[in-house]
Amino acid sequence: KAYELFEEGYKNYPVNIMFSYYGPMHDSVVWELQLEPKNANLPQSWMYEDAANGDRIWECLQRGHTLDEAVTLFETMTKLWKEGKNAVPNQLVSEQKSVIDAFEILADSCKNILEFYYKRDKLLYGEGNAEVLLEEMKAIVDEEISNSGKMIPLCEKDSRLGYHSEAESYKFSPDKLTQRIKALE
Repeated sequence: KAYELFEEGYKNYPVNIMFSYYGPMHDSVVWELQLEPKNANLPQSWMYEDAANGDRIWECLQRGHTLDEAVTLFETMTKLWKEGKNAVPNQLVSEQKSVIDAFEILADSCKNILEFYYKRDKLLYGEGNAEVLLEEMKAIVDEEISNSGKMIPLCEKDSRLGYHSEAESYKFSPDKLTQRIKALE
């Protein structure tokens, strides 16, 4: 049942070549959030050298989805993933649990990044109540502090987490997660 829910959730991943190469999924738990536009290019997901601080988030959705659609897809994916996680038998080996937990955090962070920039665009174009949008964006930053914090003990227990074989390095690690928490604070 758990794996059926994981599969159903993952089917909502916004499949698009640009999202695969430039989307925030790989780096989400160390991705910087920019309140003020910096017009920074998105990092290349397969490279280690690129800092995860791009704010031109729509670039990763070209020829695929709108930002609003991508947020909706990730909301559905993370909801189903959490249901699947709750259906996991208690006797499941810890290495599988660490990957399940890590994916949940990565997907939730990716959703939050997309939503943060969706709200920032609304704020910039005067759509909606600015005070409400800023409060919602602050709540996202608080969630991201929590997500990065939850990832630290997982990485400490499972050294595979954060390693990207194509980049031949760690996209995230306890040190990088701690740095992000400080930056977000």
